[in-house]
Order: sequence, then structure tokens, then C-alpha cells
Amino acid sequence: MAALIQSIEAILVDIPTIRPHKLSMTTMGVQTMVIVRIKDSDGLEGLGEAT
Repeated sequence: MAALIQSIEAILVDIPTIRPHKLSMTTMGVQTMVIVRIKDSDGLEGLGEAT
């Protein structure tokens, strides 16, 4: 039988930049990343990353 997805969790992480990024309207000192955790009914867990 196929495993079913039990949960999906998205975690936001602010990662500081090495130096501030200067844009026309603002300066960015951190970059927000998304970590995604998926768990299935067989107990397997996977992690992914998005911007």
C-alpha cells in the first residue's frame, strides 16, 4: 500500500547576509528562507528548501 502524507510543515528562517544588500528603496540585512518538512504514514521524513 502507498504511504500517505501525514504532515507538511513550513518553517521561516531569517539568515543574515555577509554584508547588507543595497536596493533602490531599502537595504536588506537578512534573507528569508523557507524550510519544508514532510512526514508520511511510513514514518519517513523529508526536508526541502525554498526562497
